[in-house]
Amino acid sequence: MDLTKYPGTAQLDQEELMSLWWYQPYTFSNDLVSGLAPQFFMKGLDTSIYRRSDHPKRFNKLQDISNRNAHMYQDWGQALCDLSKIDVRQASVFEMACNSGYFLYWLKQQGARHCVGIDQADLGRQQEILNGVTGIDDIDFREGRWSSDAHAIQGLSEGEEFDLTICTGFAQHISDPLHLIKEMSKVTKRAMLFQSLVGYFTMGMKIRYVPADHHEKWGDTFPNSFDTRMGRKLFWWSLKECGFKEIIQLPYSKKWLPSSWYRVFSTVVAIK
Repeated sequence: MDLTKYPGTAQLDQEELMSLWWYQPYTFSNDLVSGLAPQFFMKGLDTSIYRRSDHPKRFNKLQDISNRNAHMYQDWGQALCDLSKIDVRQASVFEMACNSGYFLYWLKQQGARHCVGIDQADLGRQQEILNGVTGIDDIDFREGRWSSDAHAIQGLSEGEEFDLTICTGFAQHISDPLHLIKEMSKVTKRAMLFQSLVGYFTMGMKIRYVPADHHEKWGDTFPNSFDTRMGRKLFWWSLKECGFKEIIQLPYSKKWLPSSWYRVFSTVVAIK
């Protein structure tokens, strides 16, 4: 998301941003961008926000990665709106593990009526900064989490439902991803954007657990001490069993992050 078009961005404290930001792709200035874990794409670089002065020889590539990441997310959001055939201006939206709220701010910019985001991390300051910059201050951010003990989303009220739901890059980091799909389906009235790391086609209906080597903020104790890889066949079967009648795999675009990264995930819009 390009924040340079907002006048308030120029007054932001770069040192504070450097201490706060991780994971989601924002352009704060021509000299400061954040994005998706660049160690996946550039060896030896373990940071998620970077300044031109810190990486003068590599910054243009870092910025390109961030821009591709942003374009990809926005295309996913647009696909959710288009394929659901819902007037986004009348839609309620929920995002599980929303981080700083990239999708929710983007959807609010498109006119979404009501947005709710849950994350277990304390991201209040990041969201306060984005509220001040964008002027969007009516997203309902809640501190909550997925409980693998109870197989439940903590942070929503009983019976709460949403026209559109989002869960990306999260299911592979919990012990019970099939329960997550089931619970997400319960709160989805129309369509869900869901992305997860998956296994090879030969995995069929299996789940495989592998030792985790991911961001410390995700935790290193059960159930976050490994990565979960569902077989694609199991993933799609689970969505159908949960009442989604149409499942659309989002086709790759050359404007997105490299295909070598994208192809190990399954990114779908599931429609009831």
